[in-house]
Amino acid sequence: MQAVLAGDLAELEAAASRVWNAATISSRSIQNDGSPLIAQVKLVSITILRIHDYGNRNLVNGQMRCLKCSLKSFEYCINCKLREAAKKVKGFSDVLILQFSSIETEGYVLEQLNSYKAKWQVLFLSLALLCCEFDEAKIYERNLNSNFLSSLWNPQTLEICKILYNSSVDLFSSNSMANCLVFIRACLNYIEFENATSNEKLDQRYIKLKLSLLLVECLKLENKTENNHTVEITLKMLQKEFDNCLDVYVSTLNYWRDKKTQVVVDIQEIMMTMVKSVPSRDCHEGIVNVLKNLSAFNYKALLICLDYLFANYSSPHETHDKLENLFITRMWITISKRCNLPSSFLLKDVKGYFKLAEKTFAKSISEKTRSWITTMIWKEGSLALKSRFYEEALAWFEIGLSRNLFSIEDLTDPNNDKGKLLKNVFKQFITIGEILRSHI
Repeated sequence: MQAVLAGDLAELEAAASRVWNAATISSRSIQNDGSPLIAQVKLVSITILRIHDYGNRNLVNGQMRCLKCSLKSFEYCINCKLREAAKKVKGFSDVLILQFSSIETEGYVLEQLNSYKAKWQVLFLSLALLCCEFDEAKIYERNLNSNFLSSLWNPQTLEICKILYNSSVDLFSSNSMANCLVFIRACLNYIEFENATSNEKLDQRYIKLKLSLLLVECLKLENKTENNHTVEITLKMLQKEFDNCLDVYVSTLNYWRDKKTQVVVDIQEIMMTMVKSVPSRDCHEGIVNVLKNLSAFNYKALLICLDYLFANYSSPHETHDKLENLFITRMWITISKRCNLPSSFLLKDVKGYFKLAEKTFAKSISEKTRSWITTMIWKEGSLALKSRFYEEALAWFEIGLSRNLFSIEDLTDPNNDKGKLLKNVFKQFITIGEILRSHI
C-alpha cells in the first residue's frame, strides 16, 4: 500500500512539474506578452503540488515550494498587468502564508519564509499600484518599511525602488501629482539606505537621478510658491552630484527661464558649467539644442558657450561635422537673434568668430555649409546696400571672402560665389570713394 502511495505521489509531483514547465516555456515565447491562461495553468500546477504535499510527511518543505511557485506566478501576473489573474493568485498565496503561522520554523526555513513574506508584501504593493488602489499601496509601503526592511540596502530594496519609480512615472503621465509625490518621496527615502555594493550603488545613483528630476517636474506642475525652495535645493544637489548629466542642466535652465524676472542665479555660469562638464562628443546635438532654446533668454551667454564648444573640440579632424554644425548654429543665432544690437557690435562679433574659425577648422568646410553661410552674409550685405549703408555692406562682403568659405581650389571653380562677392566688394569701394570725393 505504501509503495502504491509513493508511486502515486511521484506521479503527481512529475505531473505538476510538467505542467509548470510547459506554462513557463510558453510564457517566455516571443509571441506571448502575458496570458491569463498561463496564470491559470500555473495555479493548476501548484494545486497538484499541494495535493502531493498532503500525502507527503515533509509538509514544511512542500509548502515552501508551493509558496515559492505561487509568488512566481503572482509576479508574472503583475509584470504582464493581468489584474484579475493576479488577484486570484494573491488569494492562493494568502492561504499558504497563513498556514505557516501555525507551523514552528527555525534556521534556514525561517530565514527563507521571512524572505517570501517580504516578497509577498512587495507584490501586494505592486498589485495595489497596478489596480490604482493608492491608499492601500501607501499602507503596504509603510508596512514594508517598518517590518521587513532595515536601513541597509538589499535586493528587495532595489525592487521596491523600481516599482515605486515606475508607478511615479505612470502617475506623472496621468497628471496625478499628489500621489506621484508621495511615492517619489518614499522611494527617495530607500535610496539613502547604506551597505550597497559597487553595482548596487550605480543602481542607486541612477534611480536617484531619475526620481529627483521627476520630483522637480512634479513640483513645477503643481505651481505652488512653497515648492520653489524644494525645487531649487534639488536642482543644486543634482548639479553637484550629476554634473556631467545633460538632463540636469535642461531641467535647471528651463526652470530659471520660466522664472523670468525672478532669476537669482548666474545663468551664464550654469550654461558654461554644462558645456564644460557634459561630454560634447556624446551629447553634441542635445547641448546645441539646449543652447538654441535659450537664445532669447541670454543671448550673449549663449554666444560665449557656443564659442567655447567650437574652440575646445579636442580633434578637429574627427569632429569636423560637429564643428560645421556649430559654425552654422553660431552664425544663425548671431544674425537672426540679435534683437536690437547695433550693426557695429554684430560685425565685430562675426569678424572675431571667423578668425576663431580659421584657427579651428582643420580642413575645408562642406559645400552645404559654405552655401548656407554665404547666403546669410550675402543677405546682410544686400540689406545694408539697399539701405545705403555702404561701409557696412562692404564689411559684410569682405567677411564673405574669408578663407573659411573659399579654399585655394575654389579660386579656379567657376561655379562658386566668390566672383559675385568680389564684384560687390569692388563696387562698394568705388561707391564709397565717390561719396568721399563729393564731400571734399
